[in-house]
Amino acid sequence: MKPPEIHPPETKLPADAGIANQSAVSFYTLQESLVPRRWKVLIFAAAAVLAIGVVAWVRPTGSHSAAATSSAEPSAGAWSRRTAYLVGSKEPREIVVYDGSNGLENYRMEFGWTPEANGVGWIFRAQDSANYYAAKVRLLQAGITPAVSLDHFTVVQGVEGPHSQKAITLTKVAGSVLVRLDASGPAFTLSIDGNPVDYWTDSRFSSGSLGFYEDRGARPLVQTLRFTFQKKGGTQTVLASLE
Repeated sequence: MKPPEIHPPETKLPADAGIANQSAVSFYTLQESLVPRRWKVLIFAAAAVLAIGVVAWVRPTGSHSAAATSSAEPSAGAWSRRTAYLVGSKEPREIVVYDGSNGLENYRMEFGWTPEANGVGWIFRAQDSANYYAAKVRLLQAGITPAVSLDHFTVVQGVEGPHSQKAITLTKVAGSVLVRLDASGPAFTLSIDGNPVDYWTDSRFSSGSLGFYEDRGARPLVQTLRFTFQKKGGTQTVLASLE
C-alpha cells in the first residue's frame, strides 16, 4: 500500500504582504536577482559618502571667506528676480536682487553706463520687494554739452515716496560713464566718473540687498558691474554681470 502524502500546514500571509513585496521589487527594479541586496546597500552608502566629500571640497572654507580682501569672478544664478509691490502703480516694476548682498550694511556699487533716455535704475538696502531705497540716472540732453538727471527715492510698504532730482552736465561727450554709489551708515554718496554729484542721508533702512529695477520692462544696460562689500575682517570685491 502506498503511504499517504504529508503536506506541510498552509501558512496564511497578511493581506498587505503582496504590496510590501511589490514595492521591494520596484525599488530595486529587475536587477535584484543579479546583485545581492547587501552589496547594493554598501554601494549606495559609498556613493553618499563620495557626494558629501565632493560638496565639502567645493564649498569655500571659513578661513578663506575671512580673508582681509577677496574677489570672485562672475557666477551664473547670482540674481533673484521678483515683481515689486507698488501701491497705486499701473505699470509693473521688476526688481533684480544680487543674492550675495543679502543683509549687508555698507557697500559700494559701481558700473559703466552709456547715457541714453531710458536710463538705469538700481535699488539698495532692500528689505524685500516693497521696502527699499532706489536711484536712477538717465540722459536729459545729448550733444556737445550732454546732461543727465539724477533721481533717488524710498519705497516703504509699497508706497513710493517723494523723488529728489537734480541735473548735472557731463564732462565728456561720448562713451560710457562710471556710476558709483557708496552706502555708509545713513549716508549715501552718488558719483559720476569719480566726481561726487549728490549726497543725502536716510536712516530708515540700516541694511539690505542691492540690485536693479525695471519699469515698463526696460532692462538696464550696464557694463563692468562691480560690488565692494564691507564685512567683518575686511572687504570683498565681486565682479558681476546681468547677462
